Amino acid sequence: MKPGTRLTWLYLLTQGVSGFLWWFWIALDTAARAVFTPEGMADGIIGALAIPDMILFVFGSLFTGLACAIRWKIGKGLLWMLSGAVVYATLLCFGFHIQFGGYLPPTLVMFASSVCTVFIACTSRPDDPIYPVIRFREFHARNPFQAFKRTLFQIVVFWSVFLLLLPTAIAYIERGIGIRGFEGFSGLGIVIFLLASCLGLSSAWAMSSYGQGTPLPTEAAPMLVSRGPYRFVRNPMVIGGLMQGIGVMLFTGSWLMLPYILLGGIYWQFCVCPVEEQDLLMRFGDEYESYQKRVRCWIPRFHRVAMSLGES
Repeated sequence: MKPGTRLTWLYLLTQGVSGFLWWFWIALDTAARAVFTPEGMADGIIGALAIPDMILFVFGSLFTGLACAIRWKIGKGLLWMLSGAVVYATLLCFGFHIQFGGYLPPTLVMFASSVCTVFIACTSRPDDPIYPVIRFREFHARNPFQAFKRTLFQIVVFWSVFLLLLPTAIAYIERGIGIRGFEGFSGLGIVIFLLASCLGLSSAWAMSSYGQGTPLPTEAAPMLVSRGPYRFVRNPMVIGGLMQGIGVMLFTGSWLMLPYILLGGIYWQFCVCPVEEQDLLMRFGDEYESYQKRVRCWIPRFHRVAMSLGES
């Protein structure tokens, strides 16, 4: 299976299952149903919204993910249809927010879903009629600054979605269903967030300057990066992102941020990381295999790494 295929259908299946669990929670929890009902509208409106959302979003994501997994020829068309449905649902949530006020959590969540779904559709292989797949391709920058600008843009998008919009939605949900947060760790949260941000930015600089590319698989670095933070651990940007999430959790005092962070780490470890490493092995072969043996995925190894890699 080509790198990216698995990542595509795993995301779509995750999106579908998450949507189903969300509606199941809404059906059972009266407080949650009140939070997600647009202000000024009858309680029954949430049930009316559930029908098209279950058909188009939930089952659409599951069916499209299945089509990608079994390499069905109509997978590409299904992905574009799903993208249209997700974007329409996002605009509908945004309309509720503008017209009636409130309704911010579903709007933010659907916006993040739209970004991910449309990204997959836009990066699907135009030369492959069998199934849509994220294209793992190298980006050859004219100079390190060009690669760093593109990397910085990616960082702004990802940080805005995963460290601002979704945590805001989580905090809003917590208040709505009566979960009381904790206090007293906001200063520590700021310190952790700043340190983690420095790790992320230094990793981005190493990827763009030494690798002449970006961390995104659609604009991957054409050279293997084993300098900077990558000298000590294979996924410094991911570690930095999870630490940033911890900082946000401590700053906001949000209990629901903890499962959000854990799910992000689990999804990366078991869904994204195997696909990324498969691509790296295909492109760099023995060079990456040697690096993989010497540098751990999550736990930094500081001693004798540079010598073992033959770097000065």
